[in-house]
Amino acid sequence: MPRHLNSAILTLAAIAAVVMFVSSGEAVIQPLRGTSMEPVLLAFGKPNSIAFNLSVGYLVSVMFWLLVVFLPERTRRHLLRGNLA
Repeated sequence: MPRHLNSAILTLAAIAAVVMFVSSGEAVIQPLRGTSMEPVLLAFGKPNSIAFNLSVGYLVSVMFWLLVVFLPERTRRHLLRGNLA
């Protein structure tokens, strides 16, 4: 799989994580209070269950992609390179 595609998937996962926190409607967690991320997380005062559910679903899908596609492919590639060397 091309590296730019892997980078795009992981970048979208980071965006989904931020959207998950922003749309949850919960208070900002203690380690993020007083940081530059707090205004971003408080930007949307109302919780949005659709955005929250979509972002959680995407993050779970990325976790399964890591386990089912990325890690086995990387292991196979390392084995082939080792055997060919």
